[in-house]
Amino acid sequence: VLPLTPVVLLTTAILVLNGFYNHYKKVGLATRFLTWLIFAYIFTLGLEIIGTKTGIVFGAYDYGNVLGPMLLGAPLIIGLNWIVVVLGCFIIAQKLVTKFTDSHVLTSVITATFTVIFDFILEPVAILLGYWSWETIYVPLQNYAAWFVISFILTAVFVSVSKLIPQYTLRSSESKPTSETKSDNVLRKQENLVIANLLGQTIMLVIISLALI
Repeated sequence: VLPLTPVVLLTTAILVLNGFYNHYKKVGLATRFLTWLIFAYIFTLGLEIIGTKTGIVFGAYDYGNVLGPMLLGAPLIIGLNWIVVVLGCFIIAQKLVTKFTDSHVLTSVITATFTVIFDFILEPVAILLGYWSWETIYVPLQNYAAWFVISFILTAVFVSVSKLIPQYTLRSSESKPTSETKSDNVLRKQENLVIANLLGQTIMLVIISLALI
């Protein structure tokens, strides 16, 4: 089962990101979306490489061979996984925050908090399955701090790249349009897919953790 992990992660990322790209292409924002994707991938993969080599980002850790091909000690798939996780947490955070305010800072903070919670659930399973290992007995707090900061930056850039959030999700309930475009409906389906993927991963991790106790 384990060798299939990078295949599953890659397939999920392609399905999710392709849907978002098609939406942003229809509304004339494909270039900006691709710019963010490229930035997010290089940024996170670069930090993972620095992290494995120096320990100054997340703490001292090493990746196993489970996640597929590597570049300088970091799996190539890890950048895409960062993107999918952050997008999923962002969509959930956005749906919560826009009920009360349109604060992008608050959205970024809540998104980062959700990603830290996801990683907290992920860590024991990932270690036991050989995804990565820490030199210390416990996962260092530095790791969770890094997850928060990195996710906050990715979300803040995603929002500020300009107009990447559809109009109807930025408005309060009083000002929402009465009808949605076909592109909006497509985006809603993609949002639901991302949320379902993230929640599915979380539930699976909890079940595996309980089974391994």
